[in-house]
This record gives sequence, C-alpha cells and structure tokens, in this order.
Amino acid sequence: MQNRRGRLLIGIVLVVVGLQTLFDQAGWWEGISILALWPLILVVLGVKRGMTTTPGILWIGYGIVLLLSSTGVWALGDSWPVLLVLHGAVLLSGRPMCDGPHRRTGRNGLHVG
Repeated sequence: MQNRRGRLLIGIVLVVVGLQTLFDQAGWWEGISILALWPLILVVLGVKRGMTTTPGILWIGYGIVLLLSSTGVWALGDSWPVLLVLHGAVLLSGRPMCDGPHRRTGRNGLHVG
C-alpha cells in the first residue's frame, strides 16, 4: 500500500512539473508558477474519495474553481457563486453526506461503521 502511494505521489509530481514546463515553453502560462497549481491537491483528494460520492464531488468542484482562480483564468470573486450552486446541487441530489453505510449505536448517538 505504501509503495502504491509513493508511486502515485511521484507520478503526480512528474505530470505537474512536466505540464508546467511544457506550457511555459509553449507560452500558454507565462508568469504562472507551479505553486498556482496547489488546488490540484483538492482534485486528487476528490478523485481518491470517489467521483460518485458527495465528498468526492465537492472536493473536485472546489479544486477546479480554486485552480481557475489561482491560475488567473477566473477570479475567485466572480466564481464563488458556482461553489454555492455546486454545493446546493449536491445537497438536492439526495446523496448522503457520509460515505458508506452507518448505523447508530449506544446512547450517545455515535456513528459506527
């Protein structure tokens, strides 16, 4: 399991650095630093959580909006309503906010599952 995580991390780093270099050479991202790509971490977390789960969809959506903002494509001040729409649509979809089946046990109402 640890080996797989290491390979995944190294693969992501190589892809991001390669794309940054390629886009810089092509003149597509002049002045955008690799640090501006930090929201990709949120997208990766969302994909890891599952693209069909509520948390996964929200992580991916927030990551994409923040990525557009950090790269200067779309100002965050203009895009925050999209985050509200995304979150509202997920809530209206009826998907549970927690992953997997949960059951209540005990008097204190803690979820175990």
